[in-house]
Amino acid sequence: MVIRKNRLGKRAALIGLLIGLFGGFETERLEENPFLLTSIAKAAEVKQASSVLVTERNEKKRKSDEPSETSKKSYQPTFKKYSMFNSAVYVYTSGTNETLKVSLGTSKLERLINMKMNKETAKINMGMFGPGSQHGGMYLVDGKYIQAPSARYISLHLYKDGRIDIANYDNKTFARSKLNQLKQQTNFVVGTSYALVQDGVKNLENAYRFSHSTQRNPRSLFGQLKDGRYILVAVDGRSGTSKGVTADQSALIMLKLGAVEAVNFDGGGSSSLVVRGKTVNRPTENRNIGSALFVVKK
Repeated sequence: MVIRKNRLGKRAALIGLLIGLFGGFETERLEENPFLLTSIAKAAEVKQASSVLVTERNEKKRKSDEPSETSKKSYQPTFKKYSMFNSAVYVYTSGTNETLKVSLGTSKLERLINMKMNKETAKINMGMFGPGSQHGGMYLVDGKYIQAPSARYISLHLYKDGRIDIANYDNKTFARSKLNQLKQQTNFVVGTSYALVQDGVKNLENAYRFSHSTQRNPRSLFGQLKDGRYILVAVDGRSGTSKGVTADQSALIMLKLGAVEAVNFDGGGSSSLVVRGKTVNRPTENRNIGSALFVVKK
């Protein structure tokens, strides 16, 4: 094998020498010497083959540098407590192998701690509600259209690829074609209250519809990080040790935590966050609620 490599090297050197010697000859003179023409042609073939090999090698290196599906970072769920804006902030961050589910509970209002979901790891109170567990805003789950949208309540979407998005629909202009599209593309669309963050930027759309948005209150917040994980956030309020936050402060908290999309859920006395079966924040009331967002194991 070594001898063959040496021979190839000598042949390439000879071809290069011939090209150097006769490269300046006129075309007519080269045509008179078939040997030179053959040698030059072989040299061109060697050069082209070498170029192809280099290109293939570079392409293989580029592909090897790209992260594969199996090499993507895996995350474990975490729970942390912070102090922001003179308030206690509780944050559950989902793990890689967790997803979201929603529940309207039963036919009546009930406490979050009593609302159950198979394989749940965390849950937080969700939408606004009225008497008899009437949910505020749109409710579309697993292709079932339960309640129409309302312009008062921002709708939270969970798409089948795990991505979340927020939008505001008015029932008067909500097209049937859009509904059919959402049925096919989402796991759920649920009305909340107002937006906090959209595309990584503070966006308080619909906050003006809620007078309490400018006041410091307990809050329940939800968002998605750039890497796809979800964050469930509860903020204590109305106490000497935790004042609560406004809508604007809520948005700043979610941005600080890294959310690229975020919404405000029902707050005040409804605000409650349960992690692994235990209420981790300090609710001002043990209020019965109408809907909840669950983090569950896949």
